[in-house]
Amino acid sequence: VIGRSRRTTGARGEFCLGAPMRGELILRVTYPGLAPHVGPVHPGPDVPPLEIKLERGNVLGGRVLDEGGRPIAGATLSFYLDKPRDLGRWADTDQSGHWLVEGLPLGVVQLECFEYGYIPVEKNDVPTGRRDLDVVMTRSGGIKGTIVDGANQPITRFRVALTPSMHPGDLQAARPPATWGLPGRLFETPD
Repeated sequence: VIGRSRRTTGARGEFCLGAPMRGELILRVTYPGLAPHVGPVHPGPDVPPLEIKLERGNVLGGRVLDEGGRPIAGATLSFYLDKPRDLGRWADTDQSGHWLVEGLPLGVVQLECFEYGYIPVEKNDVPTGRRDLDVVMTRSGGIKGTIVDGANQPITRFRVALTPSMHPGDLQAARPPATWGLPGRLFETPD
């Protein structure tokens, strides 16, 4: 984030946001219940003031399920117009796997769904204005093991990470979280 303002606007909705660089930047303006404005801007000393109109927002909701149709609690969904134009809207699933997000633009959005222990899901061209979208996630694999030293004694504090095999041109992915259930004995990825 280059510049961010959480201050109250003036009586006429004025705002002023400094940008420490020139060139094209993406401006995102959000307000609860209204569709966000996301678009390019070109900051500079002689740029005339913008007038941005936020329109009534739309909803999108549904469930996140595993392959067997069971609800997944705690999954996170993020919404985009097109990457990297993040809409600043997200939702977490409840215990029954349901989620609802308000203030999306009319039309279509992209969504991503994440939960530890599952392969992330991306959906493109998802129409807003519905509450019945099922997102089905597939369990990811994992590893278990024991960490010992050369004398076969358990190592009680260690770091371990899984990263994808890298090929020229690949971007490095974030490391998944990891814990050990019995320190020095068993490393487990969340299931």
